[in-house]
Amino acid sequence: MSIINNREIQANQAGLILQAGSFAPAGAGAPTAIFGNFTVVRTAAGRFTITWAETAMRLVALVATCQLVGNATDIYAQCGIQTATTAIIRTLTAATETDIAADANNRVTFVAIWQEDTSIT
Repeated sequence: MSIINNREIQANQAGLILQAGSFAPAGAGAPTAIFGNFTVVRTAAGRFTITWAETAMRLVALVATCQLVGNATDIYAQCGIQTATTAIIRTLTAATETDIAADANNRVTFVAIWQEDTSIT
């Protein structure tokens, strides 16, 4: 499913499209239970590279958060370098990239805002 076919959101800026996605971290293993139109790879402890297939869109904004089954560890998500089709999401404790244990209720969730890039042919 192409995100270009989704409905535009109401905004002062024309052509914005909202996309939500999530995945389940699995400790040092590959993420599972991917929900959305993207792929994700764990590239280091607490570091994930998200890749979208869209090439005629420009990533305007990205916000990520963590859903954790327990509250013993204070882990948060931080968005890193973004390109036209990829973005880095890091999960951290304080300033240290930290893996999130595999659990059915542990997820990294994100919302991306896209705009059609008319300069791309």
